[in-house]
Amino acid sequence: MSLISENLNKRTVFISVPLGLGVFLARCLKVCTFGKVDYIEKVQRMGEDRSFSHDAAKRDFGYRPMTFEEGLKIEVDEYLKTVKSNVGA
Repeated sequence: MSLISENLNKRTVFISVPLGLGVFLARCLKVCTFGKVDYIEKVQRMGEDRSFSHDAAKRDFGYRPMTFEEGLKIEVDEYLKTVKSNVGA
C-alpha cells in the first residue's frame, strides 16, 4: 500500500492491527449493523498465503512475470490517465 501512495504522491498513514483483533472488530460491526455489514470473511482472507508457483504458466503460455513494483507503476499510470481524461470531459 505504501508503494501506491508513493506513486500517487499521497501521504498515507497505515495502522497495523493483529488479524485476531481485526476479525473481532468485523464481528462487532456485523452485530452492530444487525448483519447488514459483514466483513468477517474479507478480514480473515487477509491472513491467507496467496503465493504460488507460476512455472506452469511460463511453460504453457509463455507467461513473463514482472515485479510488483513494475506492475503497480503501470496501473498507477493508467489510473492517472483515466482521471485526467475524465476531468477534461
